Order: sequence, then C-alpha cells, then structure tokens
Amino acid sequence: MKLHICLLSGANTELDLPSTDVSVGQLRRKAQVQLCCGIDQLITSDGRVLKESMSVEDACLNDDETLTASVRPTQIVASVRGLAMAYHRCDGSVETWGFRDSGGDSSRVAPALCDVRSITPNARGFAAVLYSGRVVTWGIAPCGGDSSHFQDELFDVQDIASTALSFAAVRSDGVLIQWGSMKPLPLKRMDGVQQVVGSAMAYAALLKDGEVLTWGHGEYGGDSHEVQGELVEVQRLYATNAAFAALRADARLVTWGGGELQETLAEVEEAFFDVKTIWTTSDTFIALRENDQVIFWGNSRIVKEQPPQDQLYDLLDAAGTENAVALLRGDGSVISWGAAETGGDSRQVQSELRQVLRLSSTQRAFGALRADGAVVVWGDPKFGGECPRAIKAQLKLAKTMLWGAQLLSDR
Repeated sequence: MKLHICLLSGANTELDLPSTDVSVGQLRRKAQVQLCCGIDQLITSDGRVLKESMSVEDACLNDDETLTASVRPTQIVASVRGLAMAYHRCDGSVETWGFRDSGGDSSRVAPALCDVRSITPNARGFAAVLYSGRVVTWGIAPCGGDSSHFQDELFDVQDIASTALSFAAVRSDGVLIQWGSMKPLPLKRMDGVQQVVGSAMAYAALLKDGEVLTWGHGEYGGDSHEVQGELVEVQRLYATNAAFAALRADARLVTWGGGELQETLAEVEEAFFDVKTIWTTSDTFIALRENDQVIFWGNSRIVKEQPPQDQLYDLLDAAGTENAVALLRGDGSVISWGAAETGGDSRQVQSELRQVLRLSSTQRAFGALRADGAVVVWGDPKFGGECPRAIKAQLKLAKTMLWGAQLLSDR
C-alpha cells in the first residue's frame, strides 16, 4: 500500500506500507524522518485529523491517498518564574537547563522524553504529553514533578494545565486527573471535562455541557459562585495568574477572580459582548471585539497606559512581562507599553521590530522572532533583555527563540 504525505510548503514523500496494520503514529514518525521535519498531525483530504493509535485500516485510508502533514515547530518553554527552560525540538526530543528546583534537570526521565507532543510548566517543574498520550514529569516531586502514583490513570491525555505547584490533565474520555501540592475537588472521579486552565492557585474546568467548575484559592479564581449563573454555554476558558475569563457561545464574556481584576473592570465590562478573540498574559486579559475594538483588564497599569485604539489594529499575538505588554500586528510591527524596565519601552529596538512572526517573554523581558530568523530582545538584561552576539547568530541559524540562557547556564 502506498500513501503520499505532503507539507503545505509543497515538500512531499511517498511511503510504502507493508500492511494496513501500521498505526498512524508509526506512519507519522516514518514521514517525519523522510521529510526531515517534526510532524504534529496527519490530516485527510476531507479534514479528518487522524488519531495516533488508529491503524491505517481503521482510519479508512485508501491506496495512493494523499495526507497533509502539519509541522511541529521548535519551542522553548520557560518555567513559571523563568528560572528553568525546556527546549522542545521539532523531532520530539527535549533538553532542559536552569535551576534544578524549577525543573532545569530532567536527567531522571531523559530516556522517556522522546516523541513529545507538548510541554506545560509550573513554578517547580514540567509535564510533557507524549504522542502516545502518556505523561512524563520532572522537577520537585511534591509540586507535580513526580507523577508515578498516577501513571495508571495518565493515558490518552489530550492536554495539561497547571497552577504554581500542581498539574491537571484531561484525558480523551473527559476524565480529569490532578496531582501536586493543591487539594483536588472532593469528587471520587471528575469526568465530562472538555478543557482545564489554571491560575497561580486555582483551576477552572469546562464541562462538555458548557458549564464550569472551579476549585482552589478563592482570591485566585477558585470561587466562582457570584458568576455561576452566567457560566452557561461556555465555549472556552482563559486564565491569568489571579483570574479567569469564559467566552460563551453568544460571544459574551464572563470574568472572575482576584488581583486587580475588580478595579479594572468598571470601564470595560459593558463591552463584554461580540468578542471574537482573547489573549492573556500573566496578569492581563486582552479581548478583540467584532468591531475591532481592543479591551484590556487585569493589570491597572496596563489598562491606564494603553495606547489609542487606532494603534491597536490587526492584532495577531500578545505577550506580557511584569507590568508590561507587547502586541504583534499583522504588518509585522510591534507595539509595547508599561514599565520600561520590564520591556514596556521598545523604542531603542523599534527599527529592528519589522516582519516579526512571533512574540515571547520571560518574567521581565521580551523577544521577537523575525521572518529572516533574527531575534530582537528588550527589557531587563538579567532576564534576557540583552542577547550576546554569539547566541543571536546561533538563534538566527536555528530560527527559534532562546535567550536569557547565559544567565541560567552561569548558575
């Protein structure tokens, strides 16, 4: 049996299969070797995303059929406080460095860190979901770094969320499993879960019927009783360090939690309708409405110092540090504001911020990846706001963002 695997770039390969018993996971791995790139998913011509565990026969694939492959980009994932890094290569392997008690040492689980689909950090470690649906964790054991007691339950995992000191995983059957230093909901089994998100000390879970459950510290969004009547037909949940937001099917927003949430709601709450896109930073919510109005709430300084609406056009991405925000526009330009010392002032690098593809941030600095592979950084030098020329050259070759590494490796 022959199958053709094609990338959006036009690159393609032909695979000869010995039988139709070959799994989609095996097919994906063979394709990624021949195409020399990391492949995330295989998609049929009618738009079906094929599950890893399915056989070619179960997937109803025909001889000489063409599948489209979505490419998995190289990623850098920072721990919650930016004191450890996990480098997720496009081939699914992982390398870590930084402070040991923040997850910088993954040697204990190194043999298992292969064919990794995604990585989620907390303040003391990381959790990786493999393409097999299994989970690998490392870091401080009581804070979620050791999931050995839950491995019998951690299978077919679709997604993982975190608080500062715990993790919560959602399986494909809707069952939620939580571990680490935070009390779970007093239920023997939580199922019917579609999505889970975490603040620093609380979780919110979206159930398949559109309702929402919350638990954890009340001042961090763990208590949603005041808005529970509004949490109906919810489509998606979002979180900052201290609060949550829910986007309903009618495009209305519901938000709750602590921090500076309440004092920043007054001016924008009346605009919580016709919402089409939401971004979050560690302490700020950013919503784009159908009329292209952009609204902010969460961090009072960000709200007070926001630029005029005519500068907030065609937004594609957002990133945040302590008391600063940066937004990427469709023309590849970047606008930032807030505390200058944490990246709110990008004037010194503004001429370099062109054709930007992606933004990222540490606790006190920003990075922008350009289309030509160059990386532009600004903010606190000790947190990656300066990048040595040697590292910049390596980054341009790798076309990925990795900065602040010198500070970590020197420790």
